[in-house]
Amino acid sequence: MKTRAMVMLVLAACTNSQPQDPSHPGGTGGKTDDQAATSGHCREMSGAHHDGDRSGLHGMVLFGRANYFLEHIPMFSRPHNEQLVMRVSLKTAQGADVTNDFSDQGYSVRPTTQFSLDDLTLGKRVAFAGNVHRGNFEENGPVILTNVKITVDEVLVARNLPGSEPIAPDEQEYFVVGDADDAYATNFIRDARGFQQILRVDAIEGATPSPSRVLKVRAKATKRLAASPTPAPGVIAKAGADGTRVTLVVGEELWCLKAPDFVARCD
Repeated sequence: MKTRAMVMLVLAACTNSQPQDPSHPGGTGGKTDDQAATSGHCREMSGAHHDGDRSGLHGMVLFGRANYFLEHIPMFSRPHNEQLVMRVSLKTAQGADVTNDFSDQGYSVRPTTQFSLDDLTLGKRVAFAGNVHRGNFEENGPVILTNVKITVDEVLVARNLPGSEPIAPDEQEYFVVGDADDAYATNFIRDARGFQQILRVDAIEGATPSPSRVLKVRAKATKRLAASPTPAPGVIAKAGADGTRVTLVVGEELWCLKAPDFVARCD
């Protein structure tokens, strides 16, 4: 029987702290309030991106049930120095919709060809093919779907790494994606938070996630979030109306790799 953690968090208003590149999908053309500029679609975009840049074989973590999400498996060095989270659609090699449940454990995608990471971020490339592995393909996880066609519906998070944005030593920060019945938390990767972690969120109170919206939350915790029988106290991420208390029921850790190469599993 899995143990769950009732985690008290504070929801930061999903606005960006720096001007956005107007060439980003959903970018604000220099405005700081991405939520207002994108008709309620709320995204996290930062750093420089250029056509055709950072080409390579870019492995991805796959998760979701009602909606599917990919997160790039990063490194702190080029061409993989990007935290990239996308909502995607999947079709089999024969063109049928993929309906698998990818919420029960970690899954990964090994693309069948190289491509530019920046082109994905900028919307210059919206589709690629890959094989879906149970577990990490770097650990020879078995292939369960071959030559799947992946279409990027939305770029939700695109951040250059290593992230050096300041954070208190006793705080952890996460992006929550999905909807009320199928939500996930992925950590805000920093050089001072040297890991990539994806958690299944079994319930959320105090906020309503949607597939096109990123909820940015901070938890009062010195270590990454994990299942625990006791609640963790929240912190105010932003003062006044920009901070809202929410409660997450954390289900299972689906994925966790250690920086700077993001190959070894977390301790």
